[in-house]
Amino acid sequence: MNGNTSTCTQTVTIQDSLAPEIGCAEDISVNNDPGECSADIVVPQPEVSDNCTNDYALDFDGTDDFVDLDGSITIPENFTIEAWIYSTSNSGERTILAECDDPNSECSGTDYKGIFFRLLDGKLSFAGSPNNFSVRAFAYQTNSTVPLNTWTHVAAVVNTSTNTVIAYFNGIPQSGSLTFLTGSGGFSASYNPYIGARRNTFSDSAATPFSGKLDEIRIWDSQLSQTDIQNRYEDIVQGNTSGLISYYDFEDGPGSTTITDSTGSGVDGTLNNMDANTDWELGPDVFDELTLTNDFNGTSDASGIYPVGDTTVVWTVTDALGNSNTCNQIITVTGDASCGITYTFDDGVWLPNDPNGVAIALDSIIVSSGDATLNTDLTVDSVTVNPGAGLTVELGTTITTNTLTLESSSTSYSSLILDGTVVGTMTYERHVNINGSGITGSNDLISAPLTGQAFNDLAAANPNILNLSLIHI
Repeated sequence: MNGNTSTCTQTVTIQDSLAPEIGCAEDISVNNDPGECSADIVVPQPEVSDNCTNDYALDFDGTDDFVDLDGSITIPENFTIEAWIYSTSNSGERTILAECDDPNSECSGTDYKGIFFRLLDGKLSFAGSPNNFSVRAFAYQTNSTVPLNTWTHVAAVVNTSTNTVIAYFNGIPQSGSLTFLTGSGGFSASYNPYIGARRNTFSDSAATPFSGKLDEIRIWDSQLSQTDIQNRYEDIVQGNTSGLISYYDFEDGPGSTTITDSTGSGVDGTLNNMDANTDWELGPDVFDELTLTNDFNGTSDASGIYPVGDTTVVWTVTDALGNSNTCNQIITVTGDASCGITYTFDDGVWLPNDPNGVAIALDSIIVSSGDATLNTDLTVDSVTVNPGAGLTVELGTTITTNTLTLESSSTSYSSLILDGTVVGTMTYERHVNINGSGITGSNDLISAPLTGQAFNDLAAANPNILNLSLIHI
């Protein structure tokens, strides 16, 4: 036995597939606002929580800590770079990310290609040279310093077509000085980029190390607008978001010696001179990792004007990886009779619209002419079928109403085809000739309106069918 050994490294990735938790507040029931068929209601948000959350950043000691990325990043002429930083030093040069080739020096002069995203004496500095040596494309520095010992979002938007660079702190544009020289092409370099330092191309070592914590480094293939930056800088984005070139979310976490490019490019990073157990720390506590929306108005606040009746609000919570969960909340507004709608069926047309599926307890339904059909369960105040018209309640349909009235005239009768169910009081208004008698021959033919009902029972329940107290059975 000679003691020879070999090793291998295996990466285990745990993907969050658990939906976040959500609990709706209690249902709300109120009266309508005075003079209105609605109510202005403040609706409380559900309680939400993420059962599988992590938000990590890396802590750089300002001496020799850095992350070596495994491959170059292809950066176009116009782009945006952003990061969350927690700086603990405003002295000297402190690099956030750098990608640089320099055949003659340490990527510190003008004879290089690549980009520098860094702090110079606490001020955000950004410089880049395109893919041709000896041409420095731009150098920019803010007038304001980045606050120490607090999390700050920094971004730089580069447009070489208009020779502009715009820097942002927490979404707010910053003034600064800019030098733009001639040059064209992208800003890629053949050497691996570093996070938390820049590469000394002579000694292949790290220089100008960052002092503090870094998180959420993103590079985009276009110039983000101020609105884009303000809308996104406190959000977790998906790695497949359109326009992302590189995205380091630093969520590999304690125990990991690598950080992953969430875009799937394969340009992942390896921690150097860092402790995988202690240098992972919590990131900025600002990210909207959970997104809450409702189907009433599409926002996170369902407060607003609710009509008389029942409104079901569906709340949806979604985590950063797209897992979602829902709960329902019912908002009930009770109104008086003046708030009811009368739905009228006239020869094949419903006015103002078809009541199936929409009519509520304050509403009334009138079948004026033709044959109408109700095919959804409804609770309404009244249903009236005029003489000569007909109503069909389809199989499996239940109509709940205070009164259902079938009207008739001396020449026309209404009809009800009841394949479903009617719950409520049904009234059959049979026309009776006032002067009718058996002697004159002006008789009224009376029969029970429903199958299975005895005429005597009908007569006992409806004494108004008798005329001059004379009835012929």
